[in-house]
Amino acid sequence: MSALPPAASALTSAANGGKALGHAGGLAWDLAQTILAVGVVCAIAYLVLRFGVRRLHGGQAQGPLRVLARLPLEPRRGVYLIEARSRVFLVGSAENGLTLLAEVSEPADTAAPAKPESP
Repeated sequence: MSALPPAASALTSAANGGKALGHAGGLAWDLAQTILAVGVVCAIAYLVLRFGVRRLHGGQAQGPLRVLARLPLEPRRGVYLIEARSRVFLVGSAENGLTLLAEVSEPADTAAPAKPESP
């Protein structure tokens, strides 16, 4: 005995092109469609994250600013050495924003650190 009333059974049969599909066949098709849809959504998300985000943020920095060095101190704090139009600044970052710590006046200061003198 069918769980559907005769009118609903006739509608289901008509929706399937006059062929009565078994319940397992309908579930398999629904599962295949769901897996395909999830795959398409994952592919789109991957492409957006891989290529779209770079375009939003502009990719590589262009213009008069350059980050020469970065030293993370804690998860939300760090120190940056930034070059802006041939001037070099030491900037600290924290939860409350950025702070200018110093302007590096000599280009030699931006080079590799000096070796400690031996006694």
